[in-house]
Amino acid sequence: MNVAVREAGVTSAVKSFLPALGGILAAFALFTAIVFLPMPGWIGAATRYGFGFWLFALGLLLYLAYRSGGTWMAGVLVLLFCALSLSGLWANAANELQVLGGYLYFSDASQYHADALRLLEGFPVSVFSGRHPLPTLLLGILLRLMNGNLQLALIFLAVVVSLCIATLGNSVARQVGPAAAALLVAGLLLFYRRFIGLPNSEQLGLALGCLSLGFLLRAAAEKNAGSGLAGLLFLGLGVAARPGAFLILIFALIWVTRNVPVLPRKRIASLCLGLAAVSVGFVLTFLGNFILAEKGSLAFSNYAYSLYGVVTGNRGWEQFAADHPDALTLPSPQAEWIALREVSRAIQSDPMSGLRGWVNSYLGYFTTGPASLFGFLSGGETASRGLPETESLKWAYVLTRLLMYSLAIWGMRSLWRRRSHAIHSLLFWSGTATFLGLSFFPARDAGLMRIHAASMPFLLCLPSLGLSSFLSEVHAGGISPAFRNLRVLLAYGLLSLMLASLPLFSAFTQRRDYSASRCCPGLVSVTTRINRGGYIVIVDDDQTVAAASPFLRYSDFLQRVGSFHRADLLADLSQIPPRSRLSVFVDLRTGQSGWLILPLSEVPAPGEVVTVCGTWHPSLLAKGLGFFLAERVDLKTIQ
Repeated sequence: MNVAVREAGVTSAVKSFLPALGGILAAFALFTAIVFLPMPGWIGAATRYGFGFWLFALGLLLYLAYRSGGTWMAGVLVLLFCALSLSGLWANAANELQVLGGYLYFSDASQYHADALRLLEGFPVSVFSGRHPLPTLLLGILLRLMNGNLQLALIFLAVVVSLCIATLGNSVARQVGPAAAALLVAGLLLFYRRFIGLPNSEQLGLALGCLSLGFLLRAAAEKNAGSGLAGLLFLGLGVAARPGAFLILIFALIWVTRNVPVLPRKRIASLCLGLAAVSVGFVLTFLGNFILAEKGSLAFSNYAYSLYGVVTGNRGWEQFAADHPDALTLPSPQAEWIALREVSRAIQSDPMSGLRGWVNSYLGYFTTGPASLFGFLSGGETASRGLPETESLKWAYVLTRLLMYSLAIWGMRSLWRRRSHAIHSLLFWSGTATFLGLSFFPARDAGLMRIHAASMPFLLCLPSLGLSSFLSEVHAGGISPAFRNLRVLLAYGLLSLMLASLPLFSAFTQRRDYSASRCCPGLVSVTTRINRGGYIVIVDDDQTVAAASPFLRYSDFLQRVGSFHRADLLADLSQIPPRSRLSVFVDLRTGQSGWLILPLSEVPAPGEVVTVCGTWHPSLLAKGLGFFLAERVDLKTIQ
């Protein structure tokens, strides 16, 4: 009898999650359809880069959806916004800080992609990904599940983050009010839109931050200790994936221990359990660094450069390269230790200068400029392309940021007055921790708050609560069961993928030994696998190009190269003839990564391993860009 009851309970629990699973699949299908739907390019461009009254319309639609109880409609709006933002990048073959022509990645984005490819081929990840390997592990396992198709993996990531934002909006709408939820979700969408379509760590950090806050809100509303532990678990994972405001972990741990302890009569034991939950992300990070990264890689080590910039007068992380150019020729771990040594010397020689630099770096967040606390609330010329703010819109940006500051102050005041209530106590102390945690990372190095992706939901709750308090909103009750199950499925699905990636890539991925091929005199060979994503194809001007495809007419390619924000670095790409394919690649003999240029007539089927004879482009290589040019190609498919 007991066995039958247990089986019935398990069956019922599984069935309760089927609608959530169906919702994820439906969201993926809807999102993909919108991205590849032929539509005028200006629609996606306006969503990804625009700033105008249509944003007010978005907030109003979200408010009406939440106020009427149509939380699924609000979720559809979130998916629509994110899908159109991705379409704005791909359908327009847009240039951004890390993207050329919509599909070819540079800087951090290319590093994450290349390191995920290294994992798939049995190589250790670079020092770059070794610093916080969780995003690369997730991207690697998604590429394996998607048969190496980067575009599908990025769509899946965008769907997951969109649903995480939607579930958090539902929680806030029902536990605080519809206006608070609308402002929070709109702010998160404006923050997130520049990362949609990039394989960067901000995606995972933001998703985990939203999930964490959702669990903590449930813990506060229902006195649910399990949700409190889950909130700590995913907050720790989020901060480990996208290192930022570490201080929020301490405040959240104390709040959970005081308000929803697992063992009410044993606070020390509850504290230890909470500490264990917070530590999971860091344990996975150090394990990933130890098992899968190049030897000598140090987790979280790149903070040394920012710290150097602070103590030398708030000059930014690039100051170390300017002062110690020779150090950058050393392996990254050695250069980072040198930076830390110089930080110690600077503090000892002139502690007041270091203190002034720290104060100035902290105050940089509280201005009305693009590097400020709410600087990301701007158009794409600033957030996505690194260009100066449009003069005609500066007044709108400044007013928006001033309004958010005012609402945040009002929100903190309201939360302090109601701090005896669990939800208000949670949001007050997490907001306080977020503000104090800003002091550890200079505003000029924060990348328009990108390093605070995991704590962004907590930060945006402050102006959202300020608006709710100003309107005297009354909450509607707990989160709906469907959205609760969706959040649980998303959270533990992501956790399972990250946990599975460690044994998968450390034990099951075997590296094959490929022998070097003979090439004509003056040429060298590389062996690589033809990727299914992360490439652009240059075609003749008279050829028809499908919407949201990686195909670029030759004249459009030349225009993209000339308008890239670092056109001086890529000027030599204008010499590439049409009917060529450019992609990120990994040499399967050495693990070295770069960009591969192939003539279309020689490109084999995606997924095949080939040997290519050619040369490294000399002038691009001198600039630190490894473009392998297949000038005279001897392609041989390796069986």
